[in-house]
Amino acid sequence: MTKPNWFKRCETEWKRIVRNGKKGYDCHHVLPKSVYPHFRFTPENGIYISRIDHSWAEDNPVKFRGWLEEFHPKKYKWYLANKDDRAYRDLDYEEIYNELKGK
Repeated sequence: MTKPNWFKRCETEWKRIVRNGKKGYDCHHVLPKSVYPHFRFTPENGIYISRIDHSWAEDNPVKFRGWLEEFHPKKYKWYLANKDDRAYRDLDYEEIYNELKGK
């Protein structure tokens, strides 16, 4: 029997939660996962947007934040509350997965 890939399972669950049943949408991280790996699977750090808008958001992070503030103020408020948190954390993907499954 193979060992479960907890990282991949976390990714799948995170996308399921962020998409909230919507098909044909991408999931975009409000705070970039490369800079904030500890928020990678935090549902509040995700937003579902079209594939075209996803590319635009990645290419225009400042404009994306303005768009977020205007159209998704709750997500923007979360962004403001967490943007300075760059502390390193050890991540237990099995534990994260179990937390995501509970949502």
